[in-house]
Amino acid sequence: MAEDNERRTGTEANMVVDFLENLYIWCLKHGLEKATLRESAKNKTKKKSVTEDLTKADKEDAESKMDKWHKGKRKQNVKACSTDKLIMDLGICKRKGYDSEAQQIQDELDSRGINESQLFEDEVAEHNYRPEFDEVIEHVKNGTVDADNDSEILFDALVPDSGHADSLGGELLRAAEKIAYRYYNDGDMAGEGYGRETVNPAVRYMKFAVKLRTSQLYGIVNDFYRFIDYGCNVNDEKYELMVMDLLKYTVIYIVENKLWDVPNRDDMFDFRDPDADVDRDDLEDDY
Repeated sequence: MAEDNERRTGTEANMVVDFLENLYIWCLKHGLEKATLRESAKNKTKKKSVTEDLTKADKEDAESKMDKWHKGKRKQNVKACSTDKLIMDLGICKRKGYDSEAQQIQDELDSRGINESQLFEDEVAEHNYRPEFDEVIEHVKNGTVDADNDSEILFDALVPDSGHADSLGGELLRAAEKIAYRYYNDGDMAGEGYGRETVNPAVRYMKFAVKLRTSQLYGIVNDFYRFIDYGCNVNDEKYELMVMDLLKYTVIYIVENKLWDVPNRDDMFDFRDPDADVDRDDLEDDY
């Protein structure tokens, strides 16, 4: 009897020990899991903070790197760059007129299967229907775009009374209208006289913002950009035709790519080159 009690007591003691051991293991595991989750959250927060800092630093430093690359003071391995960085660098090179470097970046993006339209297409989840654009959209579809009237419809809807437009389409049209306005009202031309100050920044912005090389607008903008580099070598009649084409194909570019929904933070006036975009004729007259 005593032996049975002793055996039962030993069994119960072992059960208690087993229970306590299991409880300890469970608590230890549960505590470790909590600690692991807390540590993981800390690491994610830390990683996010570091990533944000790196992104900010990259943006601040990217322009300097592109300048050095263009001047031959550094080598740029485009194949080793992330797609996001390539897109950022492409924008800088286009804005600064670094055509050779921009082409190398674009070639690398093409090799990765990044379609040019995707460079802004991913910025908007879905395109909003704008009934006030129905007439313009119909003209684009039918090939009957009226440069004056259709651009005015888009301008009234997309361009604010002051400051930059909230959409890429609005700022593109704002720049195109600026080029047209300065010519029709003051005779200013890109790359010539006072036009260097009043027109060049708008041309530089369009050079930066028009990303689809297959579009007709891309070629027209490049023609205006050549005036910045080499001076305007066309007569008034030819320049006026170029201005009308600029307005017409800006309308088409906006409608075909639904750029009224693509957000914009750029201001065309920020693209002014303080050294080059000055009226040198006035400076020469001072001597």
